Amino acid sequence: MKTCKFFSPLCCYIRKQKITVLTVKTGQYVTFKLRYLKVIELGITVPPDTVLDYPEARQAGMKQLAEAEGWTDDMPGMFKIWVSAYYVLDDNPVWFFGLRTHSYTEKEYESDAAMDRYHKELDQAFSKVNQSVPREIGILINAETGELIEKPMLDYVPVKFLPMDFLIRTDAAVASVTDDQ
Repeated sequence: MKTCKFFSPLCCYIRKQKITVLTVKTGQYVTFKLRYLKVIELGITVPPDTVLDYPEARQAGMKQLAEAEGWTDDMPGMFKIWVSAYYVLDDNPVWFFGLRTHSYTEKEYESDAAMDRYHKELDQAFSKVNQSVPREIGILINAETGELIEKPMLDYVPVKFLPMDFLIRTDAAVASVTDDQ
């Protein structure tokens, strides 16, 4: 049994690439995949005043996404931002935005009719640019200039990546934008 460097050895143990933590507030044990501790290592923080604020960064990111993928300007708005983060990557301040398609768990899309309409809109928009509809999208922009750091990371159904893989930049997620596939 190994001990965890992030928590007291009395509160957690690592076994089979998962970590179990005793939460102080509830007294319950919570288990999650060890790979997600990488989020702590990113050093996510509040951005300084010298970089783009969140609304500016979001707007720049969506514009860069549309341009990089050959989409119309409104196509990034067809997805919801489910995670965003500011951190420093290789001495460069960056904003990360994770987008995904809408789901039944959202009030606006909870009915079959609403989801059918949404899927038809997606299919129509993406067929006009001769592309498949991505399920998950990860974009990384320079927090000072708003320019893309790398090609957007796209995942399609059936999905190949876990929900946080683009944010924590797993080797496979990074390879998806650097390899000629």
